[in-house]
Amino acid sequence: MNNNQYLKKILSNIKTIAVVGASSKPDKDSYRVMEALIKFGFEVFPVNPNYAGERILGKECYPNLKAINEKVDMVDIFRAKDFIFNLTKEVIEIKAEVLWTQEGITHEEAANLGRSAGLVVVMDECPKKTTDYNIIEKSMDLSTYWASRSKKAFGLNPHKALFGIIQGGLFKNLRIKSILEDYSEGVIPVNIYYHKDNYGLKIELGAKWHVTPSDGVIDKLRQIIGECNVEFAFH
Repeated sequence: MNNNQYLKKILSNIKTIAVVGASSKPDKDSYRVMEALIKFGFEVFPVNPNYAGERILGKECYPNLKAINEKVDMVDIFRAKDFIFNLTKEVIEIKAEVLWTQEGITHEEAANLGRSAGLVVVMDECPKKTTDYNIIEKSMDLSTYWASRSKKAFGLNPHKALFGIIQGGLFKNLRIKSILEDYSEGVIPVNIYYHKDNYGLKIELGAKWHVTPSDGVIDKLRQIIGECNVEFAFH
């Protein structure tokens, strides 16, 4: 599992996030990250004593972590390095599961303290980049482009190895696209069926999305869509 996959897995298990150092100023990173997390569906609690009692992006701002009366799964910290160790102690006290510091901020002593208390610790990373659809899509398209070039350059050379990784982050449609592109240039058409109540819809994907038949493409699609929702149809 690479680093991006690891971060995606962490966020996929998170529902509530406290943003320490939240700002009401749209030009601040904490504001933009908080905005992105809300749009993606997380319940976000801004934390900043300077804005306590006010609302940031429609969310009540708290003076500190202990003032939050709800369960906090993850704490995302926008504070200078000198504050990280003591904040880690607070994260442990409220029984959060994940401690996350923003890009450029690392603190090994705090990281060791958090891990020893059972926290998942992520430092020097930005969750917005993991939940931003446009960023993920552009990254996936670039990876696919280079994978295609590598495949053409090396072909079936037994001395060269190419490893396929499902791209798309937390976005199911991008992950499906990534799988189909890995098995493209095949002969099997791909159809998507949608059913609701008494209505049904069939979408026939174009020749670009014809895949090479294999257990691999079926297994990967089933991991995302569900065991009973993917099948080969023989006519």
